[in-house]
Amino acid sequence: MKTIKDLEKLLSKFKNNYKNRILIRYIHDEIDEIEKEISYLQKNTILINDEHLAIVTNNFDEFIANNSDEEIENLIEENIETIALKLVKFLLEILCEVKYSKLNNTSIDEKIAEELLRIKIIKEKEFITMDELEEIFGLKKDKVLELRTNKELKYFQMGDKEKVLFKIEDVRKFMNKYTK
Repeated sequence: MKTIKDLEKLLSKFKNNYKNRILIRYIHDEIDEIEKEISYLQKNTILINDEHLAIVTNNFDEFIANNSDEEIENLIEENIETIALKLVKFLLEILCEVKYSKLNNTSIDEKIAEELLRIKIIKEKEFITMDELEEIFGLKKDKVLELRTNKELKYFQMGDKEKVLFKIEDVRKFMNKYTK
């Protein structure tokens, strides 16, 4: 049975995977526009369908469609107010980061470029870790473990307690075979 802890993990994964996508929406806004948005989010009771939260909820809906099951979706419905609050907090963190960057003349474009370069470097590796596999290909750890157990996804491990590695070419072949 899925618990709130499972929901927290899913929210954390969403934040990691979608932060840059949401940042891009705000990087060209003026500081006063960002401050108005921050003020609105801080002063008002925000519902999940509030237009100010739309960029986050649209991305969250897409993420949930690709990364959950019926049990998680029911848990989300049961805890919709908590989810809305966490998504508002996430959006506020992004807006504050944009505001801070603009006030200190640091470039969010540079941060995004660094993140894209980090992802590109991972994709160019010969072997990747389970965390990198999840980040790049979106396969949940429990699904990867199931695929390994069923010998559907090749992996490499030096010793019993060593880190499990996956040859990126094998992962690409697997993904191409099962996602077409």
